[in-house]
Amino acid sequence: MRDNAKANPNTWLHILDPAFRPGEEVPPHGVIGSFRVDANGDIDERFEPNPQWRPSPKAAAMPEPETELERILQRARTGYEPGEALIRAVLNATLLVYAKSPQDRELAGFQDQVTGQILVAAASSHRYVPEAWPHSRAIAGRDLVTQLAGCPLLLNPGQKPGAVISAEHLVEAASLAR
Repeated sequence: MRDNAKANPNTWLHILDPAFRPGEEVPPHGVIGSFRVDANGDIDERFEPNPQWRPSPKAAAMPEPETELERILQRARTGYEPGEALIRAVLNATLLVYAKSPQDRELAGFQDQVTGQILVAAASSHRYVPEAWPHSRAIAGRDLVTQLAGCPLLLNPGQKPGAVISAEHLVEAASLAR
């Protein structure tokens, strides 16, 4: 960094979010902040934080995603993907839902203790299946959407990142994708 500053006086030394590398095209929200480099190429000690910075999943210390859905969920939660991308990813994913036994094919809803609303919970991979579930079963996201009966989908219950997605948004996206 000091060599770079000496070679580039009267500039700024930008500190990048760990999702980006020097030499890459970095959007304004990918810069954590900057140090001023003076005419002698010395770095000023005062750090100027970037108010536009959005911490990436890596900067937010999110675990390495195991599935495409997890990757997009992390990026949507950090503002690096639009919410519509998450909805499409749910439709294209294989999800894990609650099952009482290995043979259970019913879709269970759970009442949210805060809002009283009935939610259908699903995990994006085995690591997010709640320990309290006796079993889980795999279901295609598109198939799950047809069974929600208006209940929102709670993705990765009790985990970060997680999400609540309205049944209406999922049904609408599924009908447009046909």
